Parts: sequence; C-alpha cells; structure tokens
Amino acid sequence: MPPLVSVIVPAYNYARFLGDALDSVRAQTYREWECIVVDDGSTDDTAEVARRYAELDPRVRCVRQENAGLAAARNAGLRLSRGELVQFLDADDLLAPHKLQLHVEFLDAHPETGIVYSEVGFFGDDAPHDWRPSLGGRLSRSIMARVHGADDARRKLQHYNIMPVLAALVRRGVFDTAGAFDCGAPAYEDYGFWIRCAAAGGRFDFCDAAAPVAGVRAHEASMSRDPRRMLDGLVSIANAFATSPQRRLWRGDALPLIYEVALGLDAVRHGARLRGMRRIWRAARAATERLTALRWRVYVVAALVLPRGAFVRFVAAPIPERPFELYRRFRAMWTR
Repeated sequence: MPPLVSVIVPAYNYARFLGDALDSVRAQTYREWECIVVDDGSTDDTAEVARRYAELDPRVRCVRQENAGLAAARNAGLRLSRGELVQFLDADDLLAPHKLQLHVEFLDAHPETGIVYSEVGFFGDDAPHDWRPSLGGRLSRSIMARVHGADDARRKLQHYNIMPVLAALVRRGVFDTAGAFDCGAPAYEDYGFWIRCAAAGGRFDFCDAAAPVAGVRAHEASMSRDPRRMLDGLVSIANAFATSPQRRLWRGDALPLIYEVALGLDAVRHGARLRGMRRIWRAARAATERLTALRWRVYVVAALVLPRGAFVRFVAAPIPERPFELYRRFRAMWTR
C-alpha cells in the first residue's frame, strides 16, 4: 500500500496566499496524502480559506491555535499527522505537481535515506509561474548543495543551510531521533532541525529532478527580508544546540562551525569584541568551504573596525548575489 504523506501547512495571516498553496497540494500526481492546515491565531480570513478547502477535499483538515509562532505551528501539525512521511509547506509557498511522487519513489528505492530533497525555485507575487534559481533573481543557476549521506550533511550544514524546509520529504522516524522544531527560535528553526538530524546520524540525499520541486515566494513580509531577526534566530538555535543531547553526538564537545560563528557574532554585538573575534576566527580557520571561510574572515575584520551598530547591520545583511555570480563566472573561465 502506498505510504501516506502528511503535508503540514502553518498559516498566520496568509489568507491571500493560502489558497494557492493548497491548490498546489491538491494538484499532486501522488494522491495518498493528508493536509493539515494549522491556523496560528490569524486575524484575517485564513481560517475561512482553510475551512472552504476542508469542505472541498476531505483530505484537508484545519485546526486553530493561539498565536505561538511558525515552529510551534509546525510541531502542532506534526502531532496531529498520521503519515509515514512528512512534507512541510509554508502558506505562501507552492509545491510542484511532481514533488511528492518523486520523493516518495526515491525513499521507497532508498530505505536507508531519512531525508530526501531536490532543487527549489523562487518567485515573486507578480510572476508566480516564473521560478528562478535564487531569492534575488540574480543567479544563473542554483547554489543548493547536493548532499549524500550523514557525513556529507554534517560537513555542509556546519557551514550553511543546505535547503529551505519545503525542499524535503522526511521520514517520521527522523523526528524520533532529532526531535521537533525549536519553538524558542525566531528564525532558522528549520536549519537547527537539519543540524540536529545530521548530528543524530540521519542520512540526507539530494534527488535530481528535471525542474524545481517547490517554489518559495519572495515578498515583503517574508521572514528572510528581516536580516536582524534571522541573526537572532541563528544565535537562538546555536544556544539551544549547545545544551541539547545532539551536541554529544556532533564531535566530542565541539559545536558546528556555524554555531561558533553565531555565538562569536553575538559576543561582538554585546561588547565582548575580542572574545567574539577569536571565536569567529577559529571557525574560519577550520572551515573547508572556501567562500564561507572568506566570509567569516571578513566578519573578523568588520568586528575590528566597525562600531557595534554598523557591525550588526553588516553581518545581518543578506549575501549579495551579483558578486557571487561574477565570482562563479570568473572561476568557470579560470578553470577551463
């Protein structure tokens, strides 16, 4: 019998987008799914949109809770779900019609894999069918890391987040070993979850696809448009991991390098400049991803010369895409 996929859709004041997200679920070529919409205390028509879809399709359920944040809404949906496999979909994003089919078939063929993921695209409100390789739309191709295995996942994840949460399909057993999402994190709760999965030995596998399997909407209310909140989220998941059971599974008493950097950044912005600089510098020297190591070294220089306010603005700003694209083109020419 085909496995049931639980699609969990947290929604907070996204009535204007929720219908598109649920239409993308109902358009799946894989039919064995349930969809749980968790209305996280919305004050707009989110509940009404969810109710209409539940009446239209019995596979859709809607529940409401007091506003508790994105991570808590995902966890609530997870507790209510019945599927062997779990798909997360934020209410402003979309799944491609082949997404569930592709990943269910991959997991069926690879029982050792706990998390399978593929490329995603990014789109704006004005062009919902134009999925581009990056959030800013300036990259010619995706920079998503193609990870295979637990060791590879640990190496990559300690430098950067390898995927947005909707890119993956996750076996339910993964949550038994890694736990759920960190409700205390204002952002990056998905990144923290992936790191805990890798620490617990979970196997990640990238699955090639002819086209992106999901689309991430870029709009002014997107969490990624609030870089200071993203920095706060990174510091939060670093502190949570430092006291979690998964830390002992990482590598002795060490933290993932990205967490060392996050705690170093936090030290600098709270006045412990030299201590923070040393922490970031040690992580940069240990980094094996060239561009990430360079970026962290730049943080050390910025901590040395910038006032604290300017330093926070600098490190919290998104990485500019145009210089990265130029670097990639130059490197391609150089290595011909």
